[in-house]
Amino acid sequence: MAAYNKWEFLRDFCNHFFGLFNSGQIYPAFALFVLAIIALIFFRVPGDQLPGVIAQIIEALQGSRGLAYVLLAVSNVLWVWHGREQRGKYLAEINRLAAIRKALMHGTSPVIIKEHRSSTGQQEESYLMPTNPDATDPSEGKS
Repeated sequence: MAAYNKWEFLRDFCNHFFGLFNSGQIYPAFALFVLAIIALIFFRVPGDQLPGVIAQIIEALQGSRGLAYVLLAVSNVLWVWHGREQRGKYLAEINRLAAIRKALMHGTSPVIIKEHRSSTGQQEESYLMPTNPDATDPSEGKS
């Protein structure tokens, strides 16, 4: 068996790293990475120099640079929220379409769809569509 080399490690790391983007888990992973760097800095800096390092960090965050970091953090939080909202809407639409498909496949009072509009024009179809029970016009719900 061949040894696990650095290129295989890099391949696996990149695959899983970009998988974090697709699954929406990149922000927690990034937060842990930043916390690990901060912890490393605080543990590696000698105790007598730590107040000076903290003062330099606070000084660097004052003014427009600090505002930029705050705006970056707020925008990232809002993008995470937006992504979750969109995912919820997407899943709700998928569930709605699945319910319609189930009703079409297993409906009790189906109406045959004769034609179906598509991007290539009128297409013959062979599935069934249930009538609309709330329709005031008896022909509504039939294509």
